[in-house]
Amino acid sequence: MEQFLEHPYLLVGVAVVLYFIGLSIYRLFLCPIAKFPGPKLAALTLWYEFYYDAICNGQYTFEIIKMHEKYGPIVRISPYELHIDASDPDYYEVLYSSREPRNKYVFYTGQFGTPEATFGAVDHYHHRRLRAAMNPHFSIQRIRRLEPVMHVVLEKLCARLEDWKKSGQPLQIGNAYSCLTTDIITEYMMTQSYHYLDEPDFLPQWSATIVSVAELGVYTKQFPWLLPLMKLLPPSWVAAMDPGMGQLLKFQENCLQRIKSILATKDNENEILKNKLSDQPTFFHEILRSNLPDHEKTEGRLAQEIQATVGAGTETTAHTLSIITFHLLDNPDILKTLREELDNLEPDRNTPFKLQQLEQLPYLTLLRRKHPTPKNCPGPLTEIPRLDHSTRHPRRHDLPPHAPQRNHLPLLPPLPPLALAKPHLSQTPRKIPSFLQQRVTTVRGYEPGQGGIVPGDGNAVPQVRVRARGYDQGG
Repeated sequence: MEQFLEHPYLLVGVAVVLYFIGLSIYRLFLCPIAKFPGPKLAALTLWYEFYYDAICNGQYTFEIIKMHEKYGPIVRISPYELHIDASDPDYYEVLYSSREPRNKYVFYTGQFGTPEATFGAVDHYHHRRLRAAMNPHFSIQRIRRLEPVMHVVLEKLCARLEDWKKSGQPLQIGNAYSCLTTDIITEYMMTQSYHYLDEPDFLPQWSATIVSVAELGVYTKQFPWLLPLMKLLPPSWVAAMDPGMGQLLKFQENCLQRIKSILATKDNENEILKNKLSDQPTFFHEILRSNLPDHEKTEGRLAQEIQATVGAGTETTAHTLSIITFHLLDNPDILKTLREELDNLEPDRNTPFKLQQLEQLPYLTLLRRKHPTPKNCPGPLTEIPRLDHSTRHPRRHDLPPHAPQRNHLPLLPPLPPLALAKPHLSQTPRKIPSFLQQRVTTVRGYEPGQGGIVPGDGNAVPQVRVRARGYDQGG
């Protein structure tokens, strides 16, 4: 013993080794989810997930599918998580319930560097309070009032596309759509639009910035101190080490400067409206007038809100529009029928449509249900965890009696965070409802089975991810 005391570094080394041995024994044999099958490395450490997501470029979702093929319907994929191969697509509505409280999981929300934004609010009731202040601005009535702005921006996009066509050069349509969605959402939310559609090359680096935020997430999940550390370094150093990280920090700084400008002019909104395309109140001026407490109106939190809202509202919609454009161009018969329907509504193609008119067109409505939308087109190749906020036990999550996973959930530890990987769900065969089958057969140029909805036996197999929290921490 005296020899150990004479060598403190040796004592520390032995303590560290014993700690990891004890932690390994606990995670493999003693923790509440130790009995579930899965790779032993995944049960031991989060580095297993990090390897497939960071080193193998986002392959962990597909590795999980292989785990199910080897280990069965319930597998352990990390020290804290189970993944359930559910067989009922209705489970999506249970997991992301609008009735039951659901907390978010900080391991997921912390990766984007916006812990104070509504997206980063972990507690269900905190998120609901922040969201309530935003909801009026995203109502259908407000969206309809935005139509004149959307018409102006869309006309600018069409003019830019005509000019680009004359150049004979190929166009990355996703970049153009990113500029479109950014100009609309920034005009809607802030003092003025970014006017990215005025850029001659459609600003490809802007799309790269938004995408880099998601790509960096796999690193910041594992290293939550990475973003705060990078903010302490000169921006030129960060950009030299990692261009994606440099773009992200530049975007965050731009958001902060925007919100400072809004706060500096919060008492002079009438002057601001003169520079806007519409006379709608500015989103953040309304937030400042809301009944949120003062600590929710700081420039730091509102800057994060800009980053989260612009980031989420830009690339998701642009990605969906890109996929729709591809499918229309790849299916000329569908495109022809759609054009005929629009021409019947308004023969003059230079006349803008009203949103209410478009919502009543049967063929367009059918295509909107059948083809990609932000809810069903392939999105992030990851899960979006939720924690059940209630305290009932055992957990059955109010599943319908026929749901096969009812018999599994009581085996799980109480209050596990759950998640569903949307790519698995979006690629699952589903039955076409009978009323939709009838509508499909009555619309010209459209047959059941084409495109995104695939007739089948109705046995959808989404992947549901379960995080069993509270047992130990660390990687």
